[in-house]
Amino acid sequence: MNVLPLIVIYVNLILTHNRNTQNTEFIRIITKPALVEEGRFEGYLKYDFDVIEFYSKVNGINKTVIITNCNKIIYELQDSISDVMIYKPVFFKDPYDRSKGVLFVESATEFSWGQSVLMIENNTLYECGFIDYGVEEGDRSSIALVSNIENVNDSIQITFENVKLYQCSNEENQPMGDKIKYHIKNYKIFEITN
Repeated sequence: MNVLPLIVIYVNLILTHNRNTQNTEFIRIITKPALVEEGRFEGYLKYDFDVIEFYSKVNGINKTVIITNCNKIIYELQDSISDVMIYKPVFFKDPYDRSKGVLFVESATEFSWGQSVLMIENNTLYECGFIDYGVEEGDRSSIALVSNIENVNDSIQITFENVKLYQCSNEENQPMGDKIKYHIKNYKIFEITN
């Protein structure tokens, strides 16, 4: 009688059950861009997040963002209308599910204009919405740097550290970060109000 396979299956079921029932905090990944010097994306800045590659290029008023997964384009943005001078990504990955993550893409000039929130699951990218806040303290930087993301039950919850924020569309509104909360459900982002 061989008991070992039953023990392995039992342990695997326990680990899977615990992973699915506990809150899972995503890991923030910040990477520096590298200038692509040749090939298909020559002249683009490349941010390599292992799971995805994020390319951005600003050429006068023409701006392009391309996101690839396994050398396949899964997202493309062409912008010649806005005054955005930089698109800067921060990736949050699920530590247990390599195919799942949340990407914040900051739109900015001299200061942050907020974050587009994209979710990646099973090699598909979903545009979830926009977070209209930046960090007031210091140089009005990206809210991604003070964000925490975790899988809570069946939704992704986004919370912020206790720092002063500003609402990009109404700079007079300056709440503390720990008072603002969002969740992503069915690939759409919603602000949670108390």
